[in-house]
Amino acid sequence: MLQSDPEAPAGYSMSLLGNINFDGALEAIQFVDEQNGFVLGTAGDDDHAVILKTVDGGTNWTSMEVLPAFTPISMLFLDAEIGFIPHYATDEYAHLLKTTDGGDSWDALSFPDLPGRFYDLCRDEAGNLFAILKDNFTTHRLVRSADQGETWEVIRELPEPSTDILRLYNNVLYVVTTDKKILQFDLDGNAVGETKIELTNNNTVELLVLDPDNMIAVSFYAVVKTKDGGAHWEKIYDQEAKLLNFSDPDHGIMIFNRGYCYDNPLVTSVISSTFDGGQSWQDSEDTEELITRSKGAFVLDNTRMFLLVDNLVYQISK
Repeated sequence: MLQSDPEAPAGYSMSLLGNINFDGALEAIQFVDEQNGFVLGTAGDDDHAVILKTVDGGTNWTSMEVLPAFTPISMLFLDAEIGFIPHYATDEYAHLLKTTDGGDSWDALSFPDLPGRFYDLCRDEAGNLFAILKDNFTTHRLVRSADQGETWEVIRELPEPSTDILRLYNNVLYVVTTDKKILQFDLDGNAVGETKIELTNNNTVELLVLDPDNMIAVSFYAVVKTKDGGAHWEKIYDQEAKLLNFSDPDHGIMIFNRGYCYDNPLVTSVISSTFDGGQSWQDSEDTEELITRSKGAFVLDNTRMFLLVDNLVYQISK
């Protein structure tokens, strides 16, 4: 019989921090420091946003109503006070909910001059915000805000359809397109590089940039890595997987589906660690449907991360 509680693989420890008492769907987790964290949830027939907040490192969680009520796309907090929720709306232009008091109240920001929706907000070291703006399946743009989301400017018309993946490393923006290219831009939207993800036939669902040479890409049924900036790619797993973290090119931790079949999918999952860049993996004990029950992960630093499984919050330490 498969166990329901996840366990850490070799080289890591895992502890249960708290249970979120919430009758809805949990979608993402973020900590801004060791004590203050947020979970994005949806509730009701309209799937409106709810924020769950902790101020004691994940032991206790408080549900916070988000008004006005909209269905969220994602969540980003800059610190314990300032946060954003891009959301869907009935019109065709971009909208953003913003809090400056840790989620106690929210301001509705609308941008009629920006058709589309914000995806995958991120922030640079100077405090500028960036996002992918998508208004249909073909017109996508890179946008930037220099005033904490109050106003936005288009810095780049993307040449081809993108996924929802925007990554920022060392002042370079990485955008993954639907045909598996990785487009690289500086913070003003100028093109500075391009490569293509190889060895996978499915859309990329995650990209981790460790440095300009070392990147890891996850698709629906493959995990590939490059050590030379994308000139060559190596497959390190060939089933469904979720990326948790790589602290460097050699040391990583992921959730793997180990028991997929078409008539009984998502039965057996493991948390697995590698110490040689994915050449070999050390599995935890099998856990029932962990790959579907895990709702999000957040890396605090290279020795600690948080994992949300069902309504339970775990800390994984290296």
